[in-house]
Amino acid sequence: APPAGLLIVRSLDPANQTLTSNMEEILGSVPEDGVQYEAAVLDYMATVSAQAPEDVLSLLKASVQVTKQESVSANRGEFHTAGKVRLAKDGPSPSRRENQSRPRELPGSVVPGLVESLASHADVIKIGPDTKPAIRPLDPEQFSFVGFDDNLAKIERSVRSVGIRSGVREVTIVENALILPPSRAHWSNDEEPSGVLDAAGRNVPAASLTRKGGRRILGIDSGTRNEGESVQELDEEVVFLGWYRSHFGNFLLESMARTWILSDVPPDVRVTFLNGLSSDHGPISIQMLEALGIPESRVLTIDRPTRIRRLLIPEPLYEVGYAAHTGASHPHRRIAERILGDGSAGRSDQPVYLSRRMLHGGARHIAGESQL
Repeated sequence: APPAGLLIVRSLDPANQTLTSNMEEILGSVPEDGVQYEAAVLDYMATVSAQAPEDVLSLLKASVQVTKQESVSANRGEFHTAGKVRLAKDGPSPSRRENQSRPRELPGSVVPGLVESLASHADVIKIGPDTKPAIRPLDPEQFSFVGFDDNLAKIERSVRSVGIRSGVREVTIVENALILPPSRAHWSNDEEPSGVLDAAGRNVPAASLTRKGGRRILGIDSGTRNEGESVQELDEEVVFLGWYRSHFGNFLLESMARTWILSDVPPDVRVTFLNGLSSDHGPISIQMLEALGIPESRVLTIDRPTRIRRLLIPEPLYEVGYAAHTGASHPHRRIAERILGDGSAGRSDQPVYLSRRMLHGGARHIAGESQL
């Protein structure tokens, strides 16, 4: 796993405080970066032996494929990452201990038996690949560009930087998730809080809005929280749909990017956008959400810290400046079918011209549009 290798920690005892009590002494024994540090690394590497990748993979598979009884006891202190399943646990949090008398699976569960079968005390379950999916770059030769002669090289580079991907669609399931409504959002090139925390108070990156392959992240400031501030508790499953973007283009691409999961979710399960339905949302967006089976009454508005028993976070199938999944258009097609109603949608070879000229604000002008 270049460049840093792979570390697997197993069978930790949550009650053991040896590392905590000796942390300062341990850190003090490590030399600063430089010759001494490099020498210490070489000395350590001389004491360990490498394992074949297939042996490590077998170990990880065996770790996940434990029996239900073993998973209950073993998962209290183990951390595994293996292919399509990730389990993470730092020991029962206070909120979990308070709720341990609650049935693990309530009637009408979106994923009946899934949490119980994988790990009885898992905080986060991730279904899907653990690595960034490969994309098939677009080929500039498949496109025709008119009126961009001076910038053609730049445009071709941009086309090659984006692409199409396929494969498993990923869902992250967070037990006892805490959602913090944003007071301010800003683009960053560094990892920023997503506004969604797991039961242990860790940020859940799967809830972030990212662009350009994760090189731009919309981080949030949830405002100053008082220690005594009350947290709303919701004993239900909720689907997280990310950010509601009021601009129509952003709505089509980003606000709908996670809605693919709705075809697999019962209609009585509520959904939530991190920033709610913004006040300037237009009637077209509302009509499209309703066609997807999301009337405004189904949208859970979160205006204060809220803990949700189980939060389902589908991955976005469209990331601006990076890639679109082959299934990204399915929700849009569902909307068209619902609006047409009679199933008369057909196909046409007639070209369609899409213009931004009439949009207000700083929309880019298209070269040669007036001549066309």
